[in-house]
Amino acid sequence: MKSWSLFRVALVALLSFALFGCFRSVEPLIGEGEADHPFESVTYVQAGGGEEVTLVRSGDAYRPANEDTDDRVWLKVLDENLYLAQLAPADASGPGYMYGIVRVAPDRKSFVMTASVAEASDIAALSQDHEGLGPCPDDPETVCIENDNAYIAYSEESEVARRKTVYNILKME
Repeated sequence: MKSWSLFRVALVALLSFALFGCFRSVEPLIGEGEADHPFESVTYVQAGGGEEVTLVRSGDAYRPANEDTDDRVWLKVLDENLYLAQLAPADASGPGYMYGIVRVAPDRKSFVMTASVAEASDIAALSQDHEGLGPCPDDPETVCIENDNAYIAYSEESEVARRKTVYNILKME
């Protein structure tokens, strides 16, 4: 299925949506003109192997250069070498905007993606006492984000922060 290309799979930590959900929002958390652009292009590969992915800046967003898709990614600086990543799938059948937290190593040779996949324990915890987050009405296995501060705080304090996928940066300009 084209909507789950290698690019998207990499962004959501290469885990199966049959077993896991994602963090998403209907409206973008990074609005027009709010994105940061720490590089013009970056080429990376998942540590341990996989296909290379190249993102290139195109206007206010990044697009995959080595795929035939209109998917877009925006980054928002949270702290030094720490970003909120927002993915907008090109097709309307996608689940809205999807998110992850990206931490770039100080030497800029790798990055770690966390908080991109929601497990059942996340969804159960969110239904109790995390204002701004909760199960999505149209998909109870997916977490809906109402504001980025709630998502960022939850990603730092929960088990989500321990689920990591490491990528090696091959080239960054």
